[in-house]
Amino acid sequence: MLAFGKYNGRPITIFLKSLFENIWSPSVYVFGPKVQGKKRSVEISPLPRPEIKLTLKMPDFEGLKGLWQKINTTKTAIPHREKPLPSQTEPFGGFSKERYEAVRHITGEREIAKRVDYR
Repeated sequence: MLAFGKYNGRPITIFLKSLFENIWSPSVYVFGPKVQGKKRSVEISPLPRPEIKLTLKMPDFEGLKGLWQKINTTKTAIPHREKPLPSQTEPFGGFSKERYEAVRHITGEREIAKRVDYR
């Protein structure tokens, strides 16, 4: 009966043979004697730590103070700080013509589409 039984495509006799070989000569000796040895203590002297000197200066905020004063007191726009407001005369709710365009279909229907330039 065991000769014809199979598990995962392998005959059961192979499993029984492996079980017997493992019991007869195990590869891991669990019941061996404990190794007796002396524990040695070694003194480890701590390494001398170098002294860390903080030489950091306080940051100078004069540039930020000057910019803050310019923002608060000037009437002219500082370049790259403010975006211009969209004009009311521009079509399609303020979209620039460079990015969006009106497309007319064959049926005559108009649609706003994003313009892609493949140059």
